[in-house]
Amino acid sequence: MSVSTDPSDLANAARCISCVIPPGDQLAVQTYLLAIIAGVDTSSSGIQTLVNAARCFSSCIPPGDQLAVQNYLLTQIVNA
Repeated sequence: MSVSTDPSDLANAARCISCVIPPGDQLAVQTYLLAIIAGVDTSSSGIQTLVNAARCFSSCIPPGDQLAVQNYLLTQIVNA
């Protein structure tokens, strides 16, 4: 599947996804997809390990900066 990198195409696709996935589930889906990209074990024990590791980030990185950090990490993954 080809993904357009045109900003308006990305915005339209994102709106479509946000309509399909309930707001309460969007962060969980995003975290799950990032875990898959990062190669994290997504079994229950792997998820618990991920949650434990993330606790430090959620307490150390202000909520307003967390999206910027996610975007930075995604950029690093894409460039890897």
